[in-house]
Amino acid sequence: MKISNEFKIIIAFFIFCLLFYFLYSLKDILTPVFVSMFLAYLFDPVVDRLEKYFSRTFAIITLIFFTIMIFSVFIIFVIPAFVGEFNKLYKLITSSIPDIQAFIGKFSFLTDNSLTYLKKILPQSIHIVNKIINNTILIISNFLNILLIPVFTFYFLKEFDNIRLNVLDKIPVKFQNKVIDISKKIDDSVSSFVRGQLLVCVILGALYSIGLIIINVDLALIIGIFSGFASIIPYFGFLIGIILSLIVSFIKYHTIAGLIKVLIVFSIVQAMESFIITPKIVGDKVGLHPVVVILSLLIFGKIFGFIGLIIAIPLASFLKVIYNEFIIYYKNSSYYQ
Repeated sequence: MKISNEFKIIIAFFIFCLLFYFLYSLKDILTPVFVSMFLAYLFDPVVDRLEKYFSRTFAIITLIFFTIMIFSVFIIFVIPAFVGEFNKLYKLITSSIPDIQAFIGKFSFLTDNSLTYLKKILPQSIHIVNKIINNTILIISNFLNILLIPVFTFYFLKEFDNIRLNVLDKIPVKFQNKVIDISKKIDDSVSSFVRGQLLVCVILGALYSIGLIIINVDLALIIGIFSGFASIIPYFGFLIGIILSLIVSFIKYHTIAGLIKVLIVFSIVQAMESFIITPKIVGDKVGLHPVVVILSLLIFGKIFGFIGLIIAIPLASFLKVIYNEFIIYYKNSSYYQ
């Protein structure tokens, strides 16, 4: 009995759903594996270049060693400094809530309901920021997973090319060229975002810091760097940075002019990011609509938590390529015709 293409698609979709559910059920256990696969994908081009001068094993060990050293310095020196500054900021903001509420109350054009809502949401927003910092430290303190990541990353990098060839070898010959073509499209889309976005975050951190220093905002360097690296999650760095800067500026100056300066800085940097930095570095290969970006953040954040927010855009880019290929296949099928 000949099996129709439509039935094959249904079966494939059913298997995909079962596999997704299985991976989701084991997400806590598999997190080090997923992180290691991501790092292997990220570092493989670097290892390939180093392999021209050294053995692949030596290149991988050297790269992992320097990565661990940088990460260790970051944990030992940078994170405690950030946490200390944010704790100071948290205490400063909480002690200044009455002044902020009094300032909000001066605006007669706001309704009583709006004022009540703002007064409730302000301490909650501060609590959320503090919780994010504490959760980040909790994740970093999970040493067991951290110790497993370099080990897994080493083996994934060591066998990266073999894994790719073995997977390709298991695919029917008549589909191999198509799979290679789709894989290249996925790689172009995802890698352009991942590698490009990291550079964008560094640039944004520098621009935010410089702008806040120019307008003399307290904790400018801390807020600027945090906002820049938080931009790995679209819109998150901008929102957190502008909220913290507005609050700190108001606490220091108690004037509308200070708030306007903050808005100008973030507007200029955001415009540069949208029209110059991201198009030049990341390009338009990802090409996701803003609505799709927001939905991706909400969906993957709900499923995978904080890690889901980080991987939301790469996953959405991956799914977009798969979707486009499926639409092409569907429109060429006898069912559509």
